[in-house]
Amino acid sequence: MNQINKITPKFWLLTMIVVLVVLARLIPHEPNFTPLGAIALFAGAYFVNRTWALLVPLAALFLSDFALQIGFWLGWREFEGFYTIMPAVYLGIALMVGMGYWLKDQVNVKNVFGASIAGGLVFFILTNFAVWLAWMPYTWEGLVQCYAQAIPFFRNTLVSNLLYSALLFGSFEWMKAYYPKWVLQQ
Repeated sequence: MNQINKITPKFWLLTMIVVLVVLARLIPHEPNFTPLGAIALFAGAYFVNRTWALLVPLAALFLSDFALQIGFWLGWREFEGFYTIMPAVYLGIALMVGMGYWLKDQVNVKNVFGASIAGGLVFFILTNFAVWLAWMPYTWEGLVQCYAQAIPFFRNTLVSNLLYSALLFGSFEWMKAYYPKWVLQQ
């Protein structure tokens, strides 16, 4: 049977965890304090099929962006859900899924911590370069100013990556220990 068509209880459990955490993006939160980076790492580490590992976080990101856009259209939100630097954000999440692949078979506190920090750094560099290209003067000073102004957002990204990674990876590892039939089935 084609791997993409083989949907197991583990797949549904992983997808449910991702969906529940993405809902956190729709409630009011500090800028860049979202579960997206942790979800990308988690999906890369635990989804057996790499296609699903990439598609589930990107679909979750798109659906939450779409919901945020609807909120903007209805006047419930001040900011749009569809934004100029979307390609950089989606690329950053895809790269973090790739970092999650690296975690596969070597999930431990040290590796998840390191991947959460590295993923946040890659996301920060990529998305703020896109901000510079979209809105800042094309000068060295403009680039430096862009990254300097983004430091508070970077702090939020790092803290949320660490917190949500601990929640996601910790809860899944706990489930592996106490409910192995659900999570070990490939």
